[in-house]
Amino acid sequence: MKKLTNEQRDRLFELARQAKQKGETLTGVFKKIADENGLKSGSVRNFYYKWVSEGRVEGLTAKSNVMFTEKEEGELLRAILQQRRYNKTLNGALLAVANGDRVLALRYRNKFANMLKKKRQAVMKEVLFQKKLGYKPINPYVLKNNRDEKNKLKREIDELISIIRLKCAKENQLLKSKLIRYEQLTDGLDLTDDKKIL
Repeated sequence: MKKLTNEQRDRLFELARQAKQKGETLTGVFKKIADENGLKSGSVRNFYYKWVSEGRVEGLTAKSNVMFTEKEEGELLRAILQQRRYNKTLNGALLAVANGDRVLALRYRNKFANMLKKKRQAVMKEVLFQKKLGYKPINPYVLKNNRDEKNKLKREIDELISIIRLKCAKENQLLKSKLIRYEQLTDGLDLTDDKKIL
C-alpha cells in the first residue's frame, strides 16, 4: 500500500478515537479513509493495526492482534461449523458467532481461513466429531472445492459469451455492410417489380 501522509495518518487515528468513544466499529473508519485516499479498506485496516500494535499511537488498542489460545481456536472452529448448519453463507455464520459485530466477524474469518490452511487435521477432526454427535456439518474443504469449480465454470461461461458476442458483432457488421451495399445498388429503383432489379 502507498504510504499515508502525516495528515492522513492523523485523520485515521482521530476518526478511530472518535469511533471508540461512540462505541462504533472501525470498519467505517477504514472505509472512509480508503475512499478519501484511493486505497483499499483492508490496506488501511492493516496499516492501522500495525501501527497500533507497535505502540506508535497513543490511546488506541489493537485487540484483534491478541493471539487465540488453542482452546479458543477449538471453540471458535466448533461454533463456526455449528453455525454453518443454520446459515446459508459463511458470512452469516461468522456474524452469528460474533453476535453481529462485523469487525469481530472479520477477525474470525481470518482465523478460520488460517485454520483451514494450516490446521486441516484439527478441522477434519471437528467435522468427524460433529458427525458422531449426529449432526450434519458442512465440510469446509468440499465447500471450497465446489466454490472453486463454480468460479471456474462461471469464467468459462463468461469467456464463451464474450466469443459469441464478438462473433455476433462481426456478423452484424457484415450484414449492415451488405444492407448498405444493397441500398446503394437499388437506390432509385422501383422494387415492387422484382424483374427490374435483374
